Amino acid sequence: MRTGERRNGSGEAGRVDAVRVPESWRRLLDAVPAAVLIVAPDGTIRYANTELEQLTGYRRAELAWQPVEILVPEGMRSAHRDARHRFGESGTRRPMGAGLDISCRRADGSVFPADISLSPLDVGGETFVVATVADETERRRRVGELFHRAVHDPLTGLANRVLLADRLDQALARAEREPRTLAVLYVDLDGFKAVNDTWRHAVGDEVLRIVAERLTGAVRPEDTVARFGGDEFVVLCENLKQPTDAVQVAKRILYEVRRPIRHRAGTCELSASIGAVLADGKAAGPILIEAADHAMYEAKRRGGGVVELRDGP
Repeated sequence: MRTGERRNGSGEAGRVDAVRVPESWRRLLDAVPAAVLIVAPDGTIRYANTELEQLTGYRRAELAWQPVEILVPEGMRSAHRDARHRFGESGTRRPMGAGLDISCRRADGSVFPADISLSPLDVGGETFVVATVADETERRRRVGELFHRAVHDPLTGLANRVLLADRLDQALARAEREPRTLAVLYVDLDGFKAVNDTWRHAVGDEVLRIVAERLTGAVRPEDTVARFGGDEFVVLCENLKQPTDAVQVAKRILYEVRRPIRHRAGTCELSASIGAVLADGKAAGPILIEAADHAMYEAKRRGGGVVELRDGP
């Protein structure tokens, strides 16, 4: 068959030679450890290498002369066509996914996140597109894990100071746009030092994980529980209908902490001192946390196991 002809069905013609890809080029493209396809100006696939077959599950014969959108999930095809046309107008090498969440569709209908780089290929006065496709699933999983670790406490899995500060800033911004009340609860465990002194830090860590689970169960789904350090936790409560709502959340926390804690070495009992500060959108995050911390120390001065509620600064 002459270069440029097409044939239905399987066979070597399915390798899509309409761009006059030399045999040496084909061997080279099949050898590279990357999925590559060549797309004509009309958007049809004219060449696909072995790696692309393995990545997508399509045979080359199935892709021959098909619109490149066959590799795109249906809901993304319009955006893909727009991006392809823009590239045709610019004709410069660049990542396709700039500003887009790109995915590819396999022959079995499954979808995977993809990184696609485009390069122009001039053939006989026409600009074809060479696309390199990579599966982003593993990389995005690793990035997600790294981000999660960066904003969560490694021991308890709760939000850390970084994530708490961000959520508090966002909550204050929302409260400034639409008048609403929020509260910051500073929770410190009473008697936790004795746990570490009696059973050592392995048991102390186990107790902290149990307390973290109880705190999460005591608050509302929209609230944020963060480990602030050691045996100190901070709870951010948004959209409070009335100030007493913050007290109700604090009382549930007190109840959950007071319940006996069974750990690997036995059972212990703790209590908590809570400083609660009410605020609106005019407050500043660090000042609110500091005020809640001061209120917590007042609760400790009163003997612990109680809530000290104050209006924000």
